[in-house]
Amino acid sequence: MAQVGYVHENHAFPNYLTASGLLEYYGALTLLPPEVVRERGAKLLKRFGLADRGGEPIARFSKGMVQRLGLAQALLNEPRLLVLDEPTEGLDLDGRRLLRDVAAEGRNRGGSVVLVSHVLSEVEQLCDRVGVLVGGRLVYVGSLAEFVQHPTKDKVLSLEQALQQFYVRERK
Repeated sequence: MAQVGYVHENHAFPNYLTASGLLEYYGALTLLPPEVVRERGAKLLKRFGLADRGGEPIARFSKGMVQRLGLAQALLNEPRLLVLDEPTEGLDLDGRRLLRDVAAEGRNRGGSVVLVSHVLSEVEQLCDRVGVLVGGRLVYVGSLAEFVQHPTKDKVLSLEQALQQFYVRERK
């Protein structure tokens, strides 16, 4: 069974499918038994506030609703690795809280969550380790706490301040 869940920044779900139909489709792709897909799908739609919209075509969904559906789809197979690409795009405050809960639950189950984001507050809230890409090169991998520790002073930097060192070098 598939062990990876993926939430894309811009979903390209077939708009003619219903939310329940989409989960059934992706569930079949992960080789889950149909009864498991229906049970998990119903629970996920409820969790993400879409239970009353399960029979509605995705074409009628707002961007935030599509993002919530994308989270439900990514969790359908109970993945050990969850990849989130700019996951808060279009989410309201409640949706962002749900996303933080999902990330914490994944870690607590012993899984891993990879977050790709330009929103630094998201990174600070969701991550304990970071990888920094600058100009297509990986320039840092390690603890977030170590990354924001000032190298010469007993001071903690904001994530934005810590990142500045890489961008100043890049412009030279």
